[in-house]
Formats: sequence, structure tokens, C-alpha cells
Amino acid sequence: MFYRYGAFQPTSGSDTGRIVPALLKPDGHWVEDKRTNPLQHFEWLSDPLIENKVAVHHPRLLLNKRYLILARLQATARGAVFLAVDINTGRSCVVKVASRHSLVQHDGTHAGIQLANEFAALSFVQGLPGAPEIVEWLPGDNSFLITSEVRGETLPQWLKQYVASGKPKTSVVSTVGQAIGRSLVELHARGVFHRDLSPTNVMVRSDGTAVLIDLGLAYHPNSRAVMVGGTPGYVKRSASGHPSALEDIYGFGAILFYIATGGDPPPTSTISANSIRNAAPDIDSGIEYVITRSLNANEENVSLVSLLQALP
Repeated sequence: MFYRYGAFQPTSGSDTGRIVPALLKPDGHWVEDKRTNPLQHFEWLSDPLIENKVAVHHPRLLLNKRYLILARLQATARGAVFLAVDINTGRSCVVKVASRHSLVQHDGTHAGIQLANEFAALSFVQGLPGAPEIVEWLPGDNSFLITSEVRGETLPQWLKQYVASGKPKTSVVSTVGQAIGRSLVELHARGVFHRDLSPTNVMVRSDGTAVLIDLGLAYHPNSRAVMVGGTPGYVKRSASGHPSALEDIYGFGAILFYIATGGDPPPTSTISANSIRNAAPDIDSGIEYVITRSLNANEENVSLVSLLQALP
């Protein structure tokens, strides 16, 4: 399709005036791109290979003769994430794809290396309830990581329903904090530091289990390099430059701050209990303590286990 018609161009939608990606059809009319799967072609676009019976049409993309792509969940500069079904087992799964030609850095790293790092990190935490299950790893110019589908909601989605139920904010923070903290303790016991905790990187299952996803920046026992990046406001790198549990403790505190106040932590070097109380006056003093200690942690004065014990 790209070879025949070129790239999608941003153009003004004729009905609403919105700027949308669209393609100029052979008849001279623009058509808006409303596909849910970017690898899907339009009905009006003929495939010369199928027309000449060199290939057979399949209504959906089949990856590696096994994974039937159902929908796109996310697309970023790093690659894309798809919902799929494993036709060998009938199980739903998630397919992540990254190219070695995406996000190329001056040191030679690229999106494919980050996805490979996620596969390596996940291999150390298989069997834990707080981590996705690896289904298959397909390296190459375009690398694919297939994992089990985590049935649940992202933390922001889950919070909307939980808060709407009328439960006290202290109960919400404590419930989620315990779930995330337990998952982190399990990861750390396997020598894995997540290093990119944020509200959207936490999935909450119906049973209350917190699953930590997107381990592309994780540090694990086989790490040869330290991945750079992270979610602004939720990342504070170790002063020594070497990954440690402190990075996850800071992210843990930042998430608790988000749950308690509804906003991201302020970009300050230290955060006091007063600043937390001003933003969330109805929160329990025990939660103020845990958030403050997490966001101002250093090697000598805090551990994740002690923080969990301090939660009300």
C-alpha cells in the first residue's frame, strides 16, 4: 500500500474539520484511516499477489503461523502492542513489536534492545503472580515478545471505579499500595528492579493482585547495560548511577502520592508530610509517612518491607 500510494498525510476531515491521517484514493478522494490494526489494508485496495493467485487472502494477520492479531492496543515511537489469540491453545495473548531501526541512540541502542531486555527481565520472574507469563520470544529486525494477556485494568481505570464506590481514600491507597509493594518485593527477591513504575504500568486484576508490566527498562542479573528513560515524575535514579531497589521505592511512593492526591509528585528534591497533607487533607498519617519516606529514601534509612508494614 505504501509503495503504491505513499504515506498517510494529515488532512482536515470533511465532516468535523479535525486533523486526521488520511490517504488519497486512486479516484482522487481522501479516505480517513479508521483501521484498528495498522497492518490491515482497505477493502478498496487490491493486492496484486492475491489477484494473480500468488498469495491467499486472510482476514487477519497471522504472526509466526500461530498468533492471530485481533486489535492494536497501543502504538508509540518504540513500536506497537497488539491483542492476539494463540490458535494453538486458544488463549488470549499480548504481542509487542519493536524494530532495531526505531529510537536509535548515539550509543547504538534501539527499541529492539529494550524489548529484548524486557524478555530477559521477565524470564527471571516467571511464575510470580505480579508478572506476565512469557509465551514466546521472536528476535529479528522486527522483534516480537508474546506474553499472556493480563486480565484487569490499568491503575487509573481501576481507581475510577474503586473511588466511585465511596470507599475512604486511605483504604484505597493502602489496598493498592500493599498489592504493588508485594509484587515489587517478589521482583527484588529474583534480582530484578523494574525502574519504570508509573500508574499506567500497573495492572490490577479482579482479585486485587497488582501486575507490573512494561519491564523494558528493568535491571536484572544478566543485564549488560543500564537502560535509560522512564516516566517523568516517577523516576529518580540512584546517585551512584547503579540500579538499586531505591529507584523502585521512589516509584512506589510516587504512585501512592498519585493515588492519594490525584496528581503527579512535585519536581522537588524533598517532599514533606505537610505538602502531602495540603494536597490530600483526608489521608491517614501512616500513609503520609510511607509516601514521605519513599520519596526521600536513601540506602540507610528505608526498606520496602518496612514501608509495607507501616501502611495502615
